[in-house]
Amino acid sequence: MFSRSRYGPEVERLLAAAPGDPELASPPEAFRSFLSPQGVWIGILLHHEDWPRAHQAAQNLETPEGRLWHAILHRREPDPFNAAYWFRRVPSHPVYPRIHAIVSALLDKQPQARFPRSPHWDPFAWIDFWESARRQPGSADHRLALEIQRLEWEILFDYCASIRP
Repeated sequence: MFSRSRYGPEVERLLAAAPGDPELASPPEAFRSFLSPQGVWIGILLHHEDWPRAHQAAQNLETPEGRLWHAILHRREPDPFNAAYWFRRVPSHPVYPRIHAIVSALLDKQPQARFPRSPHWDPFAWIDFWESARRQPGSADHRLALEIQRLEWEILFDYCASIRP
């Protein structure tokens, strides 16, 4: 279960900040101990729906995590073709097995969902499912898609906020 407090008081405060809060002007120095400080910052900006700044930060982060955030931003935009481009640039990532396991568990509870099953995380199937579900607001698939989107954000954020070895 996701907990804002897990990442320290600085992250907790930023995640709880109101949009436009001056605290959200730039990433704090406290992020330096994280595996991907800029990835954490992108996650915080996306959490606050600050798409322009999150996108700019993702463009400037030329790592697998930056490419994943970039893909997520474009999927949520929605720009599925651009999202697919960025997901193709990350054919595998340590977060994929965790996303797959959690999504598989969700699908086990919702066998009627039209999300295609696969033996591994398939971001392209996810894009297709999202595109279909977002056109059906309030439907079971739309609610599932929003849950998967939240979990995807939490898992990538958690990975970026892990402490450097």
